Amino acid sequence: TLTEESGQEAGSLPAWTAAQHPLAAPVSGSVWRIGVREGERVNAGDVIMTIESMKMEIHIEAGRTGIMERILCQEGCAVDAGDIVAVISASGEGCA
Repeated sequence: TLTEESGQEAGSLPAWTAAQHPLAAPVSGSVWRIGVREGERVNAGDVIMTIESMKMEIHIEAGRTGIMERILCQEGCAVDAGDIVAVISASGEGCA
């Protein structure tokens, strides 16, 4: 799962700032496609990634306009429902 691959304990994810918008996997499955790169500008409604679950494709969309700060998984990665898979920053404040 994502927690195992990242080496982080389930409860050890960082606290998010008001300028950050974490995106969670809505279902358990495999990350089939990632449609953006870190540092890229995204608009609300853009498809960030697609998860395959039980032969269905589930799209994860950006909930706000901003900069893709972090992508926390790779294509082929197994994720559980509720795993944080990406973080959007309001205007790049959190980007290194």
